[in-house]
Amino acid sequence: MYSVPNVFVITGDRHEFAAIEFAAPTQSSFAVTEFSTSPLSMFYIPIYHTLSMQSAETFTRKVVKEAPSVDAPIPAPESLPAIPSDEATVVQSDGIPVSTESSVQVPPTSSESANEHNVEKTETEFVIEEVPKERVIKYIPEGNYKWSSIEVDTRKPERPTLNLEVVIDGKPSYQYEVVGVPVKLQGSTALGAFVTTNMKDILKKIGLQPAKWF
Repeated sequence: MYSVPNVFVITGDRHEFAAIEFAAPTQSSFAVTEFSTSPLSMFYIPIYHTLSMQSAETFTRKVVKEAPSVDAPIPAPESLPAIPSDEATVVQSDGIPVSTESSVQVPPTSSESANEHNVEKTETEFVIEEVPKERVIKYIPEGNYKWSSIEVDTRKPERPTLNLEVVIDGKPSYQYEVVGVPVKLQGSTALGAFVTTNMKDILKKIGLQPAKWF
């Protein structure tokens, strides 16, 4: 699942609400998010909570990070060396950065500017980081009546959005928005897409589309 963007798993095996992120194993893969709310009517134990904020099991992954660097002052603007516009590219350490209220995909960007005094550039380095396999985005054990509504909006293909609202004991308790990764849609290759249903469809398949059909 980590090779596919915008994967969300909906479960109902907890007696609490939890949003869990399963970390992307590599920098080029994507995190997977689980939303769990159950049951609609449940018992609540105030003094005993069952969920840890992150898993004890971890893994390591190599990420690219960049830090700004400033060159020495340049005496004359005409001596400024040409700097390729694509020299520096910022690459995020995770496919989809997540916060407790929202998550937004941050595309690679370039950071570079020059003036008559100095040139600001970035330096790239490779870092090995240790990451928990699972981490809690939000955990709500309180309440006896819980349910979640999830709305997916793909009307803007360049900005697919998922909105989650958690209702506990009849009142909105938590809202979470994820702005996903845009994906390129492809035409269907299924056999049914090529099967015609009437003479009008047959004529369309061979390129005949009269303005008026009799």
